[in-house]
Amino acid sequence: MKIMLLRLEGVLQSWGERSRWDHRDTSDMPTKSALIGLLGCAMGIPRGDPWLNETARLLKMAVRADRAGSIMTDFHTVQGRICKIPSSEGKPRSDTICTPREYIQDACFTAFFTGDADRLNACYEALRHPVWAPYLGRNCLLYTSPSPRD
Repeated sequence: MKIMLLRLEGVLQSWGERSRWDHRDTSDMPTKSALIGLLGCAMGIPRGDPWLNETARLLKMAVRADRAGSIMTDFHTVQGRICKIPSSEGKPRSDTICTPREYIQDACFTAFFTGDADRLNACYEALRHPVWAPYLGRNCLLYTSPSPRD
């Protein structure tokens, strides 16, 4: 039986479980779906690919909290300058939205995976040489609008 260990340590981590619409929560530990997503990210596998569900089914996982950390809330503001941001009902909202996002600060976890040796080896190699940069639960993409022309 093959075992792969992942040490997950970072200043901020977020492992959403129940996030809906504007409020983005975090679980107190990494979730299996998030870690399968992290492995898929390292392999360059897009969301929705059947490989992700198959891997979640084939691999067993356990997580140990080495340092639990503490939860903090960061309040993001989002603006729709070009067009109104739609609500969950599709109706236009105001120009500025406050979206609270929870993070775990200063935590350290160890994830243990066991299962098919070929699949674990492929995951291990992808983590050593990732296609897309893996991140600890929430990817913060920064969008900046184009500069106005003079």
